[in-house]
Amino acid sequence: ASLKIYATDGIVSKVARLSVAPVVKLSTMSINPVEGGFSTTGTIALNIPAQTGGAVVTLTSSNPALVQVPATVTVTQGTTTRSFTVTTGSVTTSTTVPVTVAFNGTTVTANAVLSAAPVVSVQSVMAPPSVIGGQSFNMTVTLSTFVRDAAGATVALQSGDASVQLPATVLIAKGASIANVSATTSVVPGNKGVSLRASYNGSQASTNITVLPLPKVTILSAEYKPATKMLKVDATT
Repeated sequence: ASLKIYATDGIVSKVARLSVAPVVKLSTMSINPVEGGFSTTGTIALNIPAQTGGAVVTLTSSNPALVQVPATVTVTQGTTTRSFTVTTGSVTTSTTVPVTVAFNGTTVTANAVLSAAPVVSVQSVMAPPSVIGGQSFNMTVTLSTFVRDAAGATVALQSGDASVQLPATVLIAKGASIANVSATTSVVPGNKGVSLRASYNGSQASTNITVLPLPKVTILSAEYKPATKMLKVDATT
């Protein structure tokens, strides 16, 4: 913007043009809350659009070991806002880390709020209601949330009876929350109810399965064919 300034002594008049540049300052900054160990987004806002060349804003984390921000970001000419990535480390309790931005003699501070990871527990165990002894089946173990630990979660498995054989443990990888487990069974003389249990981090869940005996075979008819020397037998199974 520009102004014209007039001056006179009553005899002589002078005119001067004065250019006035708007002052760009920081207005606000916000950072989205996040679980520690994950990235989030922050946003910087100016009071008016950035001028020619953009506005280079400086960022500083009060705890760079836990919250990392870029050293600078540029608000593009003609715009008022710019988003940036905030990288965080894991925390065991809710933690607040102040982040400060500076530009053109103004500073603004906002808090990066980090939450602790939720406790991972066994949510459910699922298996078919019954299986014929001697056959295998699949069991599904589900955790309450996905695994954060790079080493994964080792879930202990236990069968309530020797007629169902489970592996001692199953490993659920980082980023996953479900595992499928292959189980085998033995032939039983009669129906056998078996409890299947999964345990992790002080939690456990279980389900029941019934192991069934082999079905009885009933011969319905038999016919010998001399021409082919074959015996044809019809049975129930």
